[in-house]
Amino acid sequence: MMAADPVDPAQLQDGARNAPLTRPRPGHADYAGMLKFGFDDARPVLERASARETAARVAAATVARQFLKQALGVDVLSHVISIGPSAPYDGPPPGPNTCPPSMPARSARSARLPSKR
Repeated sequence: MMAADPVDPAQLQDGARNAPLTRPRPGHADYAGMLKFGFDDARPVLERASARETAARVAAATVARQFLKQALGVDVLSHVISIGPSAPYDGPPPGPNTCPPSMPARSARSARLPSKR
């Protein structure tokens, strides 16, 4: 039952919703973010790793890429240099057709190798 009396702000600060999250969730970005930024609390990391935050970053990057292409003729390219213990890529810089979008890892090295299928 709720009381009609006002609640002391200090009591709200001690509530479970505002309590520090010191135990990271398994499989999430909590632990890695806590280590990277030196936080004892996972809340700041949770906000940066949320789907809403990621969607905003992807949208902003898409607009920026289109602007650079239209205004300056600049193409922004990306490719994977290495995954795990594999040797780093040492070939020529990737071009627009080096890593086709159909390649899941976008690796210039695997684009040069024959298919293993």
